[in-house]
Amino acid sequence: MFKPLAYALILLREQGIPCVFYPTIYEAKYFDTKDGGQVYVELNSIPCVENMLRVRKDLSYGLQRDYFDHPNTIGWTREGIPDKSLSGCAVLLTNGSAGDKTMEVGKAHTGKTFVDICGIEKKK
Repeated sequence: MFKPLAYALILLREQGIPCVFYPTIYEAKYFDTKDGGQVYVELNSIPCVENMLRVRKDLSYGLQRDYFDHPNTIGWTREGIPDKSLSGCAVLLTNGSAGDKTMEVGKAHTGKTFVDICGIEKKK
């Protein structure tokens, strides 16, 4: 579960420099040699990274507000810009421990509903 969190930091923050490894999108499965024997290596794709790339391209613009005020739940918002229709996003990351977060996304987003692009439902 660490990799999607790391990719969110890399792809969706204003300071992030996009770097996506081939296996993250297309997977990689192969045999490698180690200590004279063969080892099977399987690098699985991370489905929500493609959605993060779309959010970076289309929505992740404007003023960034950081919310790094909880040890287990962090987030940030991007307010968007007038030149990019519907731009702006809210990013919320957790390591699985309980936590609450109130974040401001700007007046332009009043009444709007944001969706989870990774499709990860909260466990009850």
